[in-house]
Amino acid sequence: MVLWLAYGYSSHASDFPYLSCFEIASRQSDIPLDLLMAVAMVESNADAGARSSANAHGVMQIRWPLTARHLGAGRVAELYNPCLNISMGAEYLKELSGRYSGNTVLMLAAYNYGPTRIAQKTDIPESVMLYVDRVGQQRLKIVKNMLKKIPELLKTTGEVEVIRFENALRAKKYLHFLNRQVPEAELQVRSTGQRDFVVILNTANLSTEARYKLVNLIPGMQG
Repeated sequence: MVLWLAYGYSSHASDFPYLSCFEIASRQSDIPLDLLMAVAMVESNADAGARSSANAHGVMQIRWPLTARHLGAGRVAELYNPCLNISMGAEYLKELSGRYSGNTVLMLAAYNYGPTRIAQKTDIPESVMLYVDRVGQQRLKIVKNMLKKIPELLKTTGEVEVIRFENALRAKKYLHFLNRQVPEAELQVRSTGQRDFVVILNTANLSTEARYKLVNLIPGMQG
């Protein structure tokens, strides 16, 4: 059975600051969107103007000068550009994820405490472990909020008809656009035999994050 999504488009204003910057950084770094957002909330409450006593700046609290320069910043002022700061924070998390073979606990501990201090879980002080736990709690809240914004149709498991085109090339271009934005989305173009070309989405293996991203990419899905 194929379900059909209503045709049409409306803009969707997010209540999370700099969401598009987080989405871009997530795609570029392969760090989950909800994790980036959770780190931002714990680090600075997603405040672009935040500055700590440890000389950390911006949304994800990039420290000046060593960490910032390691990530390519030439001036401290650059850290107050929220999209650039988020991109740097995501790149740093990607680097730490590689260093710790994808272990999220060690990655987050090193982000907070410094990679030279963390080799294994027993190196994590109690205060840093509390930071890791706070990020985990924020992730749960963010995913819960994501679920609220996902329409029932995108919560289903099966095939969903996204949109119809009268031109096969346009349908394929739209499919490729969706795949660039959400690589895990399983999409195909089908001909109805009536000069219609339908973009079909299989939702069976989609993560909550992917479903959330698709809300703003599929016509008629925003409230």
